[in-house]
Amino acid sequence: MDHKPVERIFTNLEIARARYVESQEKLITYGDPSSSMWKDVEADEVDLGKALVDDVDYPAYNLKWEQWCGSVERGRLTSLRLFRLQPPATKPNSPGPGPIRKIEWGKIGTPLLRDRNEVVLHTDGARAYKLSIPGLLHANVVHKKKRVMLKSQVRRIKPHFTKVYDLKLPEGGELRVKSGTQIIDRNAVLRRKLRAAQFTYWNKGRNAWKATGEMSMVGCNLPEKVAGLLIDKELKAFSQVLTNPQRPLVAVVGGAKISDKIKLIENLIDKADGIIICGGMAYTFLKQCFGMKIGKSLFDKKGADIVQGILDKAKAKGCEVTLPVDWLCGQEFKNDQETKLATREEGIPDGWEGMDCGPKSMELFADTVKAAKTVVWNGPAGVFEFDNFSKGTKALLDAVAGLHASGGVGIIGGGDSATAAAKWDMEDKVSFVSTGGGASLELLEGKVLPGIAALTDAPPKWEGTVTGKYQWDDAKKKNTDADKDMSSAGDAITKYSWGDGKKQVSIYIELDGLDDCTEDMFQASSGEKDVSLTIAKVAGRRRTFSLKDLAHEIDGVKECSTIPDRFVSLKKV
Repeated sequence: MDHKPVERIFTNLEIARARYVESQEKLITYGDPSSSMWKDVEADEVDLGKALVDDVDYPAYNLKWEQWCGSVERGRLTSLRLFRLQPPATKPNSPGPGPIRKIEWGKIGTPLLRDRNEVVLHTDGARAYKLSIPGLLHANVVHKKKRVMLKSQVRRIKPHFTKVYDLKLPEGGELRVKSGTQIIDRNAVLRRKLRAAQFTYWNKGRNAWKATGEMSMVGCNLPEKVAGLLIDKELKAFSQVLTNPQRPLVAVVGGAKISDKIKLIENLIDKADGIIICGGMAYTFLKQCFGMKIGKSLFDKKGADIVQGILDKAKAKGCEVTLPVDWLCGQEFKNDQETKLATREEGIPDGWEGMDCGPKSMELFADTVKAAKTVVWNGPAGVFEFDNFSKGTKALLDAVAGLHASGGVGIIGGGDSATAAAKWDMEDKVSFVSTGGGASLELLEGKVLPGIAALTDAPPKWEGTVTGKYQWDDAKKKNTDADKDMSSAGDAITKYSWGDGKKQVSIYIELDGLDDCTEDMFQASSGEKDVSLTIAKVAGRRRTFSLKDLAHEIDGVKECSTIPDRFVSLKKV
């Protein structure tokens, strides 16, 4: 396999992540002027590389260094900021460019930390960091390792903290601070790789690939934002559940753990008329709320504390909860084995595990789905990967397909339910099968997806029609062709373009002769959906024009002024 295409993929990925980081980190701030909670911020510089350069003025100082400064608020990974420094060149045998200079730290630290309140800056002993910044307390980070005895041997370890400071507060009193060892990692990466590494640091503990997908739209302040056709289908499908569903609306929730889908269940209870709880999570409900014996079936200890609250909420909301009433059980987690049926009344015997719902449950679920107008399904009814325990999931799939065939809406919300539909080749037998995976689940949970929020917040597209006319100041020239409405004669005024924004819209209209105009020659007025502009003596003529039938109401217009490219700018207030 040719390795170059793969290398290009990762190079482009690094470039995309680096650009995203560079645009987003400008929004990072430290501390909170409105809060009384102290924040610990650390700063440090690092040398990442060196190169020889030619300097005619200082030939002996020809070693140039790549030096960066980083700052981070402890406990908040996404607060890491990086700044490229410009240290002076050194002699070739120099061990480094030295610590950060005061002039460079002043440019970084003052705007970043000035008057942020309740911030303690932890740094090494470089003098630059001791620069007096209003509203900031300072504590040194100590690099020394702690000497301890381990198994009769002397060891040096990196301590959890190295020194305790009693810092004096400006208003009096003291603040005790534990100054820790440095936490900003030193990575020998340059430029693009450094920014991509910063992206990884921001998303430590998260799915970096998911974060990469989100970054493509989040923070991009573009006038035009569009989604692909698949996202359009996903949003239209789920809007039939979350926005304006045909009722009755029934949700089917399966899977193993309640704690993994608690937000999904609670959000669907708020919206649905009924909910079917099946699969592995049903056993926790039945044992905890009804005292049923479940043998060695799945039991979610974390979820056990919340199941009664879920049922109580459903009852208060008028959402009917349907649970299984019988099960097909096995003694091992495999396909070929002895099986037996168990009912709710008798419970599941010790040593046996519920692996699929039984025939009575299948009938109950099918009747519930059939009575609905809209069904959304997330999570199988059993271990459908094993053929002997797949009948419950297949019965649910048949019921959803039957609803679709009768004119109802049957949506499969991704995950194992989508896998089940693919297994039986029934993806085209239901209204929609989501391929959104975890994103679909979050949407059903009621979360705001960053990419969708970016689309929603995109500024409106402004549209309108332009008309105008010339008016000669010279009375002898009035009533000539030049006074005719420009919508029917000529196109000088109708050359216009739009600059969109959330708070204002600028309209640029090209006219000859604006170079000699002053601001007092412009007079603008507006209605709810129209703008009028009069310009006195443009190339010896008075000109007026209007914008009518705008797609959105406006509050007014600011005074117009000329700009170098002979354009007039009207700005929405």
